[in-house]
Amino acid sequence: MTASGGIELRSNNSQARFDAKLNDIATVLPQYSGPITIKAEAEQDTRGWTVDAVTDGPYGAALTAKGLATGENAVLNFTADVPELRDFVPDAPVEGPIALDGVLRQTPDGWQVDTKASAPEDVTASVQGLLTPLDLDFSASIPRVEAFAPQVTGAVEASGNLKQLEEGFQIDAKASGPYAAQVAVQGMLTPMVDISFDASVPNLQAVVPQVNGPLAATGTVRQTEKGFFVDTNATGPYGARAMVEGLATGPDMSLTFDVSVPNVQPLVPGVSGPLAAKGSVRQTPAGIAVDTNATGPYAARASVQGVVTGDAPALNYDVTIPNLGAVVPKLSGPLNVTGTAQQESAGWRVNTNATGPAGTRATIAGLVGSDGNLNLDVNGNAPLGLSAPFIAPRSLQGQARFDLTVNGPPALGSVNGSIQTSNASLSAPNLRVTLQDIAADIRLANNRAQIDLSARSADGGQIKAGGAVTLTGSLPADIQIGLNNLVLIDPSLYRTSLDGNLRLAGPLSGGANISGQIDVGETEVSVPSTGMTSIGDIPQIDFIGAPADVVATRRKAGLTGADAGTDPAASGDSGPGFGLNVRINAPRRIFVRGRGLDAELGGSLLLTGSTNRIISAGRFDLIRGRLDILGKRFELDEGAVRFQGDLVPYLRFVTSTTTNTGEVRIVIEGKATSPEVSFESTPDAPQDEVLAQLLFGRNISEISAFQALQLASAVATLAGRGGAGVISNLRTGFGLDDLDVTTTDSGATAVRAGKYISENVYTDVTAASDGTADVSINLDLTKNLTAKGTVGSDGNTGIGIFFEKDY
Repeated sequence: MTASGGIELRSNNSQARFDAKLNDIATVLPQYSGPITIKAEAEQDTRGWTVDAVTDGPYGAALTAKGLATGENAVLNFTADVPELRDFVPDAPVEGPIALDGVLRQTPDGWQVDTKASAPEDVTASVQGLLTPLDLDFSASIPRVEAFAPQVTGAVEASGNLKQLEEGFQIDAKASGPYAAQVAVQGMLTPMVDISFDASVPNLQAVVPQVNGPLAATGTVRQTEKGFFVDTNATGPYGARAMVEGLATGPDMSLTFDVSVPNVQPLVPGVSGPLAAKGSVRQTPAGIAVDTNATGPYAARASVQGVVTGDAPALNYDVTIPNLGAVVPKLSGPLNVTGTAQQESAGWRVNTNATGPAGTRATIAGLVGSDGNLNLDVNGNAPLGLSAPFIAPRSLQGQARFDLTVNGPPALGSVNGSIQTSNASLSAPNLRVTLQDIAADIRLANNRAQIDLSARSADGGQIKAGGAVTLTGSLPADIQIGLNNLVLIDPSLYRTSLDGNLRLAGPLSGGANISGQIDVGETEVSVPSTGMTSIGDIPQIDFIGAPADVVATRRKAGLTGADAGTDPAASGDSGPGFGLNVRINAPRRIFVRGRGLDAELGGSLLLTGSTNRIISAGRFDLIRGRLDILGKRFELDEGAVRFQGDLVPYLRFVTSTTTNTGEVRIVIEGKATSPEVSFESTPDAPQDEVLAQLLFGRNISEISAFQALQLASAVATLAGRGGAGVISNLRTGFGLDDLDVTTTDSGATAVRAGKYISENVYTDVTAASDGTADVSINLDLTKNLTAKGTVGSDGNTGIGIFFEKDY
């Protein structure tokens, strides 16, 4: 560094000069480089000293001061320039120059300053006022805050006054910010801070998208000998309120708070009710201690006490929900959780006990590590109804006992132990299945769950499942499922029993495959009657002014909202489906009855596709059957049942006969819930004409009024409004597979009763009003080969071998 200068002193015209140079600022500030030069001159006259000084620094930075520096009319101009901010602040969010210029002026009241500054992104600031005594007005503007804080959008404008009073420095300032935020501060800064503030944001949604509404806060901050004392009140969206009061700093810190929200539903969808919390935070020799009590929705209560900082933080907590049914439907009763948490060098040591409805209990004890790993023992029992929100419309009831350890990160792979159930039940209305006495034993170890499960159907039969599920990723599984005479019933459509073995293999999260074979036992498919009504289906009912007990009952029954009263079985799954490759075998004994039909079918199906879109190949074909209309008997020529993606059978039955006008065919086709009946003829004729010829052997114009009523009755039977009939009721009552009243070739009335006496042996007995009778036996030797034998009361017998094959 070099410096030189000189001064000449005279009474009224003294002079002075000074020159200095630092060759490299790095010798003083290593983070910068470059020379610094200073040139200054001063002259004295009758007005006072006039100065002219220039300082040039690294990267083009410069400072200047020029003007009359002393005397009653002193005026001094000054400037400061930095061509590029990042030369001095490499991490600055924006780039560009910084400039400042101003003037100092001597006034009768003292020195007065007037200065303005500019910075990158059009940032500006100004200061005007007295320096002695201090009385300054200031303002600042940042047009684009996002240039400095990318997550915030908008401008900041601030202005105010800083004044020196006898008692100290006083500030009065206000600012406006992004999202129309406003802040005002007034009060003393010295000798002790004593200020009040007022802040507001018209709508928090711009800052927190999920919250809609204004925020406002007012309060005071006072500096005392013990520390800063605060007294703050705030109001927020949805009627929220908060209060904080007390000593906020120092060894005697002690704050009280009171927070409330009238209804948390806007913040926590699905939960309704008020939330309030009161308590204190205070400094103790052991650390900062909290003592909080809170009340929440559904009359929930919670309390937390303990020390949260220091060498040995420790907490006690107690949480109670008087009725868990408000949170988990159909699970009524109180829930209480109590416990302690103690911080250790490795993490938090917890010991928690929980009791809930229906004898639920759980104990959780162990270490929650600072690194996020767990080392916990978890045991107890829990109601399976807790699964309701996740498996609806299915419902699982009963108790599960668990004895588990969690060792490692919070993931399924860290869990070991067992889960067991007994006397549990599952209702699956969308599958029309109810399982009872579910006994499950699930063993968790080495990232796998080994499953052993058995259950009994409420309608009869058993189901068993066993296998393993890997508890990572997509949950790959390999599970064997056995069906033992499992009964499936839709009271209005069918009753059947199933035997077989299935395999579920692949990821349970979607994409697994179900394969195997199911053998179908005796099956009853009913073609239901539609009923005689003139008003149609009951429409949607809107309840006006319903009393509270009615509303509560309808809510419990699920009869509220847009989906009220919908059939759970009609709702399909929208999630990822499972692939299918299942063979359904039913060689015989599938009976279809109703609307005059009485038929037996057999066959097989191959189900492919997925559980979301079932593809069915194959069908059940007619073995024997008839159609009764108005006392007339028609043997079925064709019959089949198949499925088209759901559990509702699709029917097609055809019978034909010859009348005086030609061949007549009756075709019954469609879903079993609502099949359609059509009448065809050769040559072609209107359907009413065909039916008149079929029933009475004459044209429609030639039948009597009584015959017209009989024809209408026949149509009603086929359309499903004729009921099951006396013969059908007798057959059911006697436990027969077939019961029929016919006419023999000689004109006598005959009754025929048929019954399967084993899986492949069918026999029927016919007794006529003229005293004759016969007995026949059918023995299915193979799928296509049948042996038949007949013995009559007249001594005639017959035997034969029949080969049948469908093409």
